[in-house]
Amino acid sequence: APSLDALSALSKLASKTFAVSFMNPNSSSTIASFTAMPSALTGKFALPPIAGLTESTYHIRYDTAGYLSRLQTNAAMTNGITVTAPQLLSGDLNDDNLINSIDWSVMNTNWFTADPVADINLDTLVNSLDFSFLNKNWGTSGE
Repeated sequence: APSLDALSALSKLASKTFAVSFMNPNSSSTIASFTAMPSALTGKFALPPIAGLTESTYHIRYDTAGYLSRLQTNAAMTNGITVTAPQLLSGDLNDDNLINSIDWSVMNTNWFTADPVADINLDTLVNSLDFSFLNKNWGTSGE
């Protein structure tokens, strides 16, 4: 059975728009990108037809607000297939790809409010439950 953390993360991520970038694995230059929202039930989304994306191996970067970015390396991809969004770590409230004291400042400023940026678990109240996500990922940076 999925953990409570995984279920909470999936439900929140399903309401987020992802920026997905395909990069050349040799140079890390971006070849193509698109935005999409994953399925609330599966965390998957279908790749739309993307100009310039040929059947090949890519590095894929996943980004969304409030979370650290993730890099999937050497993924064999083609147009029109379905990919699963990787698990992203929450707590990057200022979107600098690092969870640190600046994120705590954002949360602390909004303590006991319904601020949508700092309310990590989406229960409409910024409190110690949200801090537990921030604390769990403290000092972590994105890929």
